[in-house]
Amino acid sequence: MEGSKLRLIALVQDPEDIARYLRQLGLPAEAPAMAAARGPPFWQSRVLRRR
Repeated sequence: MEGSKLRLIALVQDPEDIARYLRQLGLPAEAPAMAAARGPPFWQSRVLRRR
């Protein structure tokens, strides 16, 4: 497959069609819940390293 080109077969934009397609594949139609935002790790935070 190296060097082969990608070919667009279909572009699905309707949310109902997308949900139906995902259900047919056995995937959840809804987006997973997002985790709460958090700050950078301690070693990357200049403010926390100065304390």
